[in-house]
Amino acid sequence: TQWGFHGEINDYASKTWAGLVDTYYKPRWQLFFKYTKGAVAIKKPFDEAGYFNAVYAFEQAWQKDKLHFATTPLGNTVTTVQHMFAKYNPVISKALPMGSSS
Repeated sequence: TQWGFHGEINDYASKTWAGLVDTYYKPRWQLFFKYTKGAVAIKKPFDEAGYFNAVYAFEQAWQKDKLHFATTPLGNTVTTVQHMFAKYNPVISKALPMGSSS
């Protein structure tokens, strides 16, 4: 979220709470990829000013929106964690073998 008079302090208190990833962070990443792909397609430098203006406009609109988010967890947290562990543990184990100091 933005802080300061003109949003110059960005993500001061970054959170991944209910709905923020889908409604706030995902669209910002989508803007980044849009501007990156556009620059590559026309073989020009990344339009940093255009990108930041687009992000600023999005963030201003997001802050004024009246979105409502869940205040209690959705689904079964234990089942979700077990699923994620089963899915990602083999990948992590290969990348960082037990006993690694990294």
